[in-house]
Amino acid sequence: MGDDDPPARLRRLDRTSPPASTGTSRSCRASPRARRSRGWRPRPTSARDCLERARIEIREGRGYAFVDVEAPCIVLSEWYYREGGDLDLYLDLLHELAHLRQLEEGLDLWDERFEYVDRPTEIEGYRWPSRRGAGWA
Repeated sequence: MGDDDPPARLRRLDRTSPPASTGTSRSCRASPRARRSRGWRPRPTSARDCLERARIEIREGRGYAFVDVEAPCIVLSEWYYREGGDLDLYLDLLHELAHLRQLEEGLDLWDERFEYVDRPTEIEGYRWPSRRGAGWA
């Protein structure tokens, strides 16, 4: 297996479920990288608490992943859920989990004072999974 191969728990990910609202993916909850709260800035909402409350909704159609701020939940397109690469899906779930945490803390995920790539929430959202996903521990 190469460095880009996902851990065994993701190679066994069951993607046969129909579109529905679900709890946090068991694979995501089992990830030591997702469970670790060290490395996150100290905040009122712990990573562990956010992970326990996180909901994932699979919606029909094409697309990728985003946070529905009204629900709030992580939304995956059915196409991405079934066809997306394991590593991509894993890192996107971690990225969106960071956004759920930010939302719980009252941050504006769509702060239009910044371009998308310059938003503090996006910078943190991309930084967190890239540091944690690299080692696949």
